[in-house]
Amino acid sequence: MLSSTSSTALASSCLQVAGVWSRVWEEDPLGDEEHRDVTTLVLWTQTSLSGIYIDLRLPRASPGRGNDEDANNKTSILFDKDPGAIRASGPLLLPRKLVNEQNKRELLTKLANIKSFAGALKFHSGDITSGMALEKDSVLLECCKNDKAPLPLCTCIWERMIDYQPPSGGLDVGVCASYSQQSADGSMNIRETGQDASYAEGWSRLPFTHQGPFFAMELVSEEIRCNNEHNTSHRQHRQGFWVRAGSSFAYAIGRPAATDDFVKQHTGKTLVEFVEEEATSEEETLKVLGQYVGLFGEIQNSKWNILHSTNPSLVGCCLVGTGPMIKSSKTEKCCSMLRTSCTDADTAHVGDSVEQVICGDDDVFVRTWKVVELNGCTIPCQTEMATLD
Repeated sequence: MLSSTSSTALASSCLQVAGVWSRVWEEDPLGDEEHRDVTTLVLWTQTSLSGIYIDLRLPRASPGRGNDEDANNKTSILFDKDPGAIRASGPLLLPRKLVNEQNKRELLTKLANIKSFAGALKFHSGDITSGMALEKDSVLLECCKNDKAPLPLCTCIWERMIDYQPPSGGLDVGVCASYSQQSADGSMNIRETGQDASYAEGWSRLPFTHQGPFFAMELVSEEIRCNNEHNTSHRQHRQGFWVRAGSSFAYAIGRPAATDDFVKQHTGKTLVEFVEEEATSEEETLKVLGQYVGLFGEIQNSKWNILHSTNPSLVGCCLVGTGPMIKSSKTEKCCSMLRTSCTDADTAHVGDSVEQVICGDDDVFVRTWKVVELNGCTIPCQTEMATLD
């Protein structure tokens, strides 16, 4: 769990980079402008006070990219909407309409090429690294010469508490500075160069997301309550984060401890390499892919619409519903509903626990979240919630 002390220390600095950032380009290696990646959809959603962030990266033709205009991305239309996929408790379900084994292998590779991670940002003024980024990147050095830059030279350390990919084995540290003025709507461009000068990225902050509202929640527990004569239940341990910036939100659930430990044993490998070399069966591959969920969406007319996701079956679903009956979620493609731990309140506050209730045919799946940041908005919850008949 994130401590209140660390949140307080982060508060004054993370405000400078709060909002939703869209990556414009990436040079890897640094200076290779000819092969810049300008097609991967990358969205970094950053809160203002807690430091909690979620990062989602979907390469071109990834099936979880909503509204993808790529004519070659035929697999995106094969997935049925499945709000139950938000559980991330079992194997990812492949479309039934896949033509052959070649199509299946290509789809698995696309899914394994996705990146998503989440945790807490540590922000520092100036360059606190070895200085290699400024030494090797003349463009970044030039950015630092602007005394009126909206984002002066700084160092960002993204602590990855959960990760779709196996651990890289190194820290995620970037030296950053703005290379444009900040517009009245809060949008601006920044350059990030890796501390070892191995890469550079260009980021653009989306309009008005800098001013919030913001919230951040951290997953506390997860429980499956079975609707049987014994009313049995069991818990599983994993980490997760849920953030909002402006009208945008992001949500990330790490793999259950046993699966996560298995993936972490293969530090330095990509998930594609893991799938090809380490997974012993297709079932194991699909479990690794399906037991992590990362998504990004927009709040419109009180609906939390999922636009992009590591699991394509969630695109087009609604993350949170506002109706009084959970069982209506099946027809509305609604993943869940919220309720506070206090029966006399319909709005959560910082420090409160919030239950995210996900119903199935035979059980009720409950994630309990702790509210760690609430800045300019509320978290609407149901005071009464019907159970399944």
